[in-house]
Amino acid sequence: MSHYRHDTVHGPVGIETDDHEILAIKVGDTRPTTDPAVPLAVEAARQIDEFYAGKRKRLDLPFTIEGTEFQKRVVIAVTRIPYGETRSYAEIARAAGHPNAFRAVGSVMAANEMHLLVPCHRVVKSGGATGLYGGGESFKEMLLAFEAEHRDR
Repeated sequence: MSHYRHDTVHGPVGIETDDHEILAIKVGDTRPTTDPAVPLAVEAARQIDEFYAGKRKRLDLPFTIEGTEFQKRVVIAVTRIPYGETRSYAEIARAAGHPNAFRAVGSVMAANEMHLLVPCHRVVKSGGATGLYGGGESFKEMLLAFEAEHRDR
């Protein structure tokens, strides 16, 4: 496993890879780069920069969805939320086949280490409040506003 620290316009991001896929993209990860950057980490950094510049609407990088069948269905449902839109925890629970499991959806989102690949910032509370986010609530609000602004470009 290789760890690459990439400094973005919104702060550091840690990119963990092996030879074939992304293992994690973590907001606020300040650990130093451990190995020379592997090509996949460099490509991930490039795509993250393009996303933050409004030139890209999704990252196109290989990664594996791990976990229980429910967790996998939650992640798949979240990856299908269109850029600039949101879904509630309850809507994701329904999409995952467990309509009453909205708190479990929150737990899956809390464990998400695939920033932007699994855009959990697009999952909000039923009343529209943003809820918690690994990068902080204000960062989540910024991402949502940014996507809303760039949605139709």
